[in-house]
Amino acid sequence: MKNDVFISYSRKDTKIVDEFVSRLESEGFRVWIDRDGVESGDAFKRVIVNAIKESALFMFFSSESSNTSPWTTKEVSIAVHYEKPIIPIKIDQTVYSEDIEFDLVNLDYIDYTDPAMRQPMMEKLVRTIKSKLPRREESGMVKTEMKTTQPETKEFPTVVHKSVDTVQAAPTKDAGKKSKKAVWIVLGVLVVGALAALIPMMLGSHGEQPETTPKAFDDLTIAANGVSFMMKPVEGETFVMGSTDDATAHEVTVSSFYMGETEVTQALWKAVMGTVPTHNGGWTAETGLGDNYPAYEISWNEIQTFIRKLNALTNMSFRLPTEAEWEFAARGGKKANGYLYAGSNHIEDVAWYNRNCGNITHEVKQLKPNELGLYDMSGNVWEWCSDLYDVNAKETMRVLRGGGWNRNADRSQVTFRGKGGPDFRGNGHGFRLALSK
Repeated sequence: MKNDVFISYSRKDTKIVDEFVSRLESEGFRVWIDRDGVESGDAFKRVIVNAIKESALFMFFSSESSNTSPWTTKEVSIAVHYEKPIIPIKIDQTVYSEDIEFDLVNLDYIDYTDPAMRQPMMEKLVRTIKSKLPRREESGMVKTEMKTTQPETKEFPTVVHKSVDTVQAAPTKDAGKKSKKAVWIVLGVLVVGALAALIPMMLGSHGEQPETTPKAFDDLTIAANGVSFMMKPVEGETFVMGSTDDATAHEVTVSSFYMGETEVTQALWKAVMGTVPTHNGGWTAETGLGDNYPAYEISWNEIQTFIRKLNALTNMSFRLPTEAEWEFAARGGKKANGYLYAGSNHIEDVAWYNRNCGNITHEVKQLKPNELGLYDMSGNVWEWCSDLYDVNAKETMRVLRGGGWNRNADRSQVTFRGKGGPDFRGNGHGFRLALSK
């Protein structure tokens, strides 16, 4: 890498940004920053793209000016596309614009808004960069190198059930007696079983009805205004939810339920709502347009309206899955093989993400399903869950799972947690239905 850090900022914030540049350069880091201002023309675009590609880290200074700048928005998108580690730094209280929030919503930021805390925040930034760019000294010069491999991820461990082997003993002189005793025991069991079978039949002959056999827990095919979709059964169980690499892993028990075979499609959305989203241009050919494409540009709040209308049409009780239900189903439920992604350890088999999607969503059911027959639970579009991201927080951020077509591979792992405000809409945000058994 030619550069250690690429600086994305608004020239109106030059004074405060220069504080960071001076400190980083004093630490020996190679910083790329456009000091002359943005120029027009394709040549400058190539300069920016190459500078980001040739930088190990990307630093975005968030301010009122930078959040409204089309250039910084594009720079952030380019950094995401090339999978650059991004460090956001807030230098005023401006809330991220929607375009910036889409890419940075899941990232922690350095708060540089309080003058009294700027020195410790500067030290935190330096430590963060040093942790991401281990430095080494060669020939008296301080140089940096960036690890280019993906962060190591550990597969969810497969639970092995050990059984006790049966040990055959040598015959003894009491073997004959024990054998006769065993025969009488078996005969007794058979008699009891026969009586148990006859009693319900006898009761039935006197007018009592035998117990009704429960309905099979099978696939459900539902139709709404002429559009059919399938719900897959997920048998409940206790499982370890979350990544085993940190302290968030914990046991959760989910009851049996149904999960949508696919993400809700544009055809189903139109059939239920009678309209299409208009935010940010709505569904477009550039992002994915067609009946079998997932519905996107939809907020968590708008999904509640969709569900109410769908339930009225079908006389059923559809809902969003809980986060625990989503992860359990993505893992493969009781059939889980411990995969990193939903159905495979090889992301290309099961997910559309920023390396294979061609910068567009894809029709559902084009890649392999997971163990439960569920498609696209990794990649394609993020999927809203019913839960709050943090029940103890004042904010009302909701959980997003599964990653999306324009995100890195790690976002598609079955344990990765995303979040978004209930009114947020994005061209990588959709949903999947759940139904209690």
